[in-house]
Amino acid sequence: MPLPCRCACIPLRFLVCLLCYLMITVCYYQRVTFYQASDEVIFTITKNRTLYSDCPFVITNTNHTFLGVVKDHTEYLWEEHQQKTTRRSFFIGYALAMIPAGVLADVFGGKGVAGWGVAISTIVALLHDKVIHYGYTYVVVCRFIQGVGQGMMWPGVMVIIAHWAPITERSIFVGISQSGYFAGRVLTYTIPLFVPALRNSSHAKLYLGGFFGVIVCILWYVMISNDPSRSRRIRAKERDMILSQTEGIERPRFLKPIVPCDMLRSIEFLSLVLFFSGCAWLYGEMHNTVVIYLTEFIHLPKRLAINCYILACAAGILPPVIFGAFSDWLINVQAMSRTANRQMFGFLGHFLIIPFLFTILTARCDGTVVAAMYTCIYFFVALSYGSSNANCIDLSPQHAGVTYGIMHFLSVFTTFFSMEMFEMLRDKEDPHKFWILYIINTLVFLTFSLPYLLIGSAEIQPWNYSRSVVSSSTTPQPPEPERLSQ
Repeated sequence: MPLPCRCACIPLRFLVCLLCYLMITVCYYQRVTFYQASDEVIFTITKNRTLYSDCPFVITNTNHTFLGVVKDHTEYLWEEHQQKTTRRSFFIGYALAMIPAGVLADVFGGKGVAGWGVAISTIVALLHDKVIHYGYTYVVVCRFIQGVGQGMMWPGVMVIIAHWAPITERSIFVGISQSGYFAGRVLTYTIPLFVPALRNSSHAKLYLGGFFGVIVCILWYVMISNDPSRSRRIRAKERDMILSQTEGIERPRFLKPIVPCDMLRSIEFLSLVLFFSGCAWLYGEMHNTVVIYLTEFIHLPKRLAINCYILACAAGILPPVIFGAFSDWLINVQAMSRTANRQMFGFLGHFLIIPFLFTILTARCDGTVVAAMYTCIYFFVALSYGSSNANCIDLSPQHAGVTYGIMHFLSVFTTFFSMEMFEMLRDKEDPHKFWILYIINTLVFLTFSLPYLLIGSAEIQPWNYSRSVVSSSTTPQPPEPERLSQ
């Protein structure tokens, strides 16, 4: 029988939170290294593009077109549309897995769903070196499967947080775990600086990511349980504290409805979905195309563009933790309601990046300004990760998986559509067209945020509970007959 955790200084719930952070970090490390490994051995045929920039770097280096140079270790020749399809296949699998994974996590628990998701992503990462030899179709299928695995991870992790995080610590739990979103990207580029063997071998990075994935999966299955009441490693005092400070969780758990019909008619939930879709319009496309924009439109050297990206991602690691703790403090001392906290930090975290987005468009090839602007953008976006990203748990801890799945599913497809607009502008080869794109993105964000600011909520909703619980709490019960004395 497993013994209770003897780490007197670290309660088990924070080890659970740390594992959630590591799961997300590993997934994003594997995601980026997969791109790097493909780019390392695949030469993408692109057309010559007309350069509209007046950047001195471009004027003095006009012989550097976008056809690139075939490297010595390049083994495959792909068309540009094949490389795009490979990237899209990941996001399609990623989005399609969200809602089914959320349903499974709500019904059976987040441990298995998230664990299998990371395991699938890890297996695909380890097989990349073999699969790519079979051709383009197999790589597309693998990217789709890896997207499915990573799409399973998110709802599972949110369900674990809903069951393990006391309501007084919910924001910091979400903030710590979601800072892995930035940490995984930073590690992808910084680990090779300390391990020379990884600098010229992206396949070695994939194997390292696979090794990390195996270790984290083992720790996940050993240390995690779906609910603190079922854990055999937690101390009784901590278990009683968590159970007394979690709301909206029915114990013992029974199989619940897949998707509460009332949830789909809830204006509070629908306003939250609209808000996150608006945030994805504003931020998602920019985040996923940073290096492309910097190299192809601002025409920075690729090394400088990657350094800007690393600095920006590093700026996003600590803010979710800091602002998550700050949000919990504001709510616990009753200086701010939970609803006001989610609305204010969520909206401001994205609204404040708008001036920096437009400053980037006027920066041309000034690397210092561009790096500073992207760093500010990631810092302010991360501000919302420790507050509004916990809103799906606030509305329904019992259905945290499916609420997050629906919310993130629509956000991913919104990002996907916005990225298609980016590709259209990329083909037109004119960076000035990005003014139109960013103005559209800003207007969509402001429009979609308005319902959330007016009618959004962070209070637990009636549809969180099963009908039997609601009816038993509202229907008066007849008094029990007194027992006759013998």
